[in-house]
Amino acid sequence: MKTNFIQLKAIFTNLFSVFGQSTDQKIVSFLNSKTKFKKGNVPTIAHLLPNKFEFYGIVTHPFEIATNLSDSLVTINEYENRVPYDFEKAKQAQSFGFTLTTTDKQGRVIDMTQQSIQRMEWKKKQTWKLSNWNEVCNKNGIAFDNMTTLNTIWDYFVKNGIPYNLNFPYEGVLDSSRFERFCEIIAQDSLHNKIYVYQRPPHAINYDDTLMLMSVSDAIQYFKHSGFKGYICAQDKSFVLYTDNDLQFSLLGSNKALADKLKHEIELIPANLWYKLDQ
Repeated sequence: MKTNFIQLKAIFTNLFSVFGQSTDQKIVSFLNSKTKFKKGNVPTIAHLLPNKFEFYGIVTHPFEIATNLSDSLVTINEYENRVPYDFEKAKQAQSFGFTLTTTDKQGRVIDMTQQSIQRMEWKKKQTWKLSNWNEVCNKNGIAFDNMTTLNTIWDYFVKNGIPYNLNFPYEGVLDSSRFERFCEIIAQDSLHNKIYVYQRPPHAINYDDTLMLMSVSDAIQYFKHSGFKGYICAQDKSFVLYTDNDLQFSLLGSNKALADKLKHEIELIPANLWYKLDQ
């Protein structure tokens, strides 16, 4: 196991060396110049971004809509059980050794690994398109403004029915299409042809912080298939984009001019430094 980890780390290091590595401690210190989190506090943007920007906001991660499925509304129980567990299929499937289990209402044992696999297989059979929060709200009669959060959208659906063909935004990753558009916009300024990418566990494969100075085009290529995870920081420290492992949206700190440009191209909701991240 140790040998495998060393081999994996070597592959990771060689891959990053293609793009170029950096150890600029000034950038690392800048990214860490945020409000210290104290036990009992509610986490806010101030705990994750440098407290030095003119503008703060959230870059939404998209909903997914299955265009081949009905728009019909279902209860929360029906929504969470859209993919019925196939017990026979699970019995015949390859065993992955130790797994977590749960039971259904009849007391039958469900292999949670096989349940996850069955759900992924179901998803692959559908035709999905990405949709902004604003589009989902307008389609379902939900008020949308700067105070709208995923919790307000979820609470509305729980009370009024959840669209059967809707998937909520993913945690911890900014989809590649939004990330690419973000990079294209910042690259319009020649000062930002190169950006710092900073990844920390669990986003980084190894157990060390990894800081890279790379071209915008290389960043687009590197995250093309996985979506973006971690920090992006301008060399002049004029903006920071951050995707946290536990959030269904990304955080942006920047000057107002860049924020105004981005608002026309990607869904960006203004927020203040003390925006609560559990909303």
